[in-house]
Amino acid sequence: MDQKEFDLLLKRYLDGDIAEKERTIIDNWYRSIEHTSPHLTAVEKDVIKKRLQSSLNDFREKTRSGQDAESNAQTKVFPLWNGVALRIAASIVFILAVTSVYLLRNYYGKKDQAAAIDSNATAWQEVINTGSQPRLVALQDGSNVTLEPGGLLEYPVPFDSTNRIVRLKKGKAFFDIARDESRPFYVSDPGAGYELYR
Repeated sequence: MDQKEFDLLLKRYLDGDIAEKERTIIDNWYRSIEHTSPHLTAVEKDVIKKRLQSSLNDFREKTRSGQDAESNAQTKVFPLWNGVALRIAASIVFILAVTSVYLLRNYYGKKDQAAAIDSNATAWQEVINTGSQPRLVALQDGSNVTLEPGGLLEYPVPFDSTNRIVRLKKGKAFFDIARDESRPFYVSDPGAGYELYR
């Protein structure tokens, strides 16, 4: 039995939480101190007995103070979900929900609006850049599109009286849009959906 096991056994003995067999072992060990050392005087035996009792009392105090420290530490713990933390969490969830609804309505609203606009056009002009240099495409409203090599652009001829819409079917393009507050400019891109420019 090592020192740690022995200390635990003594702690249980002092707390009264020990089996009868273990109690007998400790009692026999304690009595054996007196009988195993016959050459000790009564005074020496008494000193050893007092030291042993002092050690046991120190051990008991250590274990009690450790338990007190644990119980104090437990009472000092503040619950995470007290009133303030719960309100903060609820506020964050509310803000995220409102933002999500706004973004989804805005995205699908634009998409539906642009799809309706797209269906109004009658004739579409198609421009393909097969060269190795960017190609400048001048639109009838004064807007200019720089179409990168391999790009494909479609636009209605003429633009509708209420809006302007172009489709970038393939590739990349740079748009220099002529300002017209009464007719918004839409770009349809297969990867990004519809983008509105005014």
